[in-house]
Amino acid sequence: MLKWILYLSGFFIFLAFFFYFFNEAKQNVDDGDLVVGDGALVNEVDDINTSFNTSMWNKVDSGKFLKEEEIKPFKEFDRRKYENALIFNSDIFLYFYSGWCSICVGELPMAIRALENWNGQNILAFRVNFDDANTDDEEKVIAKELDVDHQYTKVFIKDGKVVLKDGNPWMNEDFVNNLALYFK
Repeated sequence: MLKWILYLSGFFIFLAFFFYFFNEAKQNVDDGDLVVGDGALVNEVDDINTSFNTSMWNKVDSGKFLKEEEIKPFKEFDRRKYENALIFNSDIFLYFYSGWCSICVGELPMAIRALENWNGQNILAFRVNFDDANTDDEEKVIAKELDVDHQYTKVFIKDGKVVLKDGNPWMNEDFVNNLALYFK
């Protein structure tokens, strides 16, 4: 009988530790230890561009948390600037982004790093809101013109012509390789 009491006590102690540590780990994630794409942890709640903190989906849904200075070298889509770039045959990179899309939230920092490290020709990069609370009429029009049907689509335009339209998820090396391939 004493043996069973010891076994049950040990089992309940195990459960107590399990629930304690499980709750502590969840609380740490909610308090700012954010998991990023490569599995590393970040201790900055403000670093939304590389985080997947599920307690922040209400912010992600609207996409309002990404300010223009947070997406540099991307610019928010501006029809006038886009059309001027087409007239002058500028190299253009359009990234169709939804704030609620985990692929977009994970890819954007990789695209930003690739552009920041780019040593080739100048590229005018626009983040185009797609199917979220920030999507305006001009962004809907450009998506329709380019036949973009979902977020995280990447469009490269060179000499006024679409040279790449890819709606697949990309990794770091995909951004680097495709920039080099299409914008030499």
